[in-house]
Amino acid sequence: MQEKQLHAYIDEIKIALLELAETNQTDFQYKQLEKYFGTQLQILGLSMGDQRMLYQESFSFSNLALEEKLKIYYAVWKQSTIYEVRFQSVFFIIKNAKKLDPNLVLETINSWMETVDCWPHSDDLAKASCIAGIKIPKQYKSLIQEWNTSELLWKRRQSAVALVRERKAFVDVFNWKELEKLFLNLIDDKTYMVQKGLGWALRDTGRIYNQELLRFLDKYATALSTVAFSTATEKIDLSEKEVFKQKRIMHRKK
Repeated sequence: MQEKQLHAYIDEIKIALLELAETNQTDFQYKQLEKYFGTQLQILGLSMGDQRMLYQESFSFSNLALEEKLKIYYAVWKQSTIYEVRFQSVFFIIKNAKKLDPNLVLETINSWMETVDCWPHSDDLAKASCIAGIKIPKQYKSLIQEWNTSELLWKRRQSAVALVRERKAFVDVFNWKELEKLFLNLIDDKTYMVQKGLGWALRDTGRIYNQELLRFLDKYATALSTVAFSTATEKIDLSEKEVFKQKRIMHRKK
């Protein structure tokens, strides 16, 4: 695909979103989601419903082969500075994660993670990575472990959040000991978004590893951050949660 044609396709997506935003006359307050999302990208203020609707409509390149469309959406992600434009790439990779070569999906997501700067993009890419990753568990495990110790906070968050997207990830990819190592690597992380992701991952391991989770919480209740602890214990028995809470209270009094 020639560079000139590629840029034309990127402009087509961008113009469609800008026209939709102008038609909808999104208000200024809605655009303040930059702070909520924690992004430096420009936000047009389009709802997720409007963004998905636009994705489902036909672009001039809609009939191209899947791999050719991936090249377009890859370039869209890399070159765009608009939140909603990048989300078109996210929609594409989620929808086609089962159809594309799973190695190619993981390679693409890993590249995009280099420039992720907000949780909506990060969490939906986590979903796509898990859909593809459970098809190639050995490679997926290696990627998650790489993300787990990355200098990039969104990759570290991804190493936890990606696991909660598909139940099979707990069964077919990681055993408990491997999960525990991932969790312990994040337990002292100072970043709120990473701690929230850790809490979600711990909470959802209880669906498969209930007793192991309780033993983990019993051992590390006092080491978990407030956000990780409160999220991790959302679905456990209230009496057990109270025991862990009392441990934390007594620890703080020392």
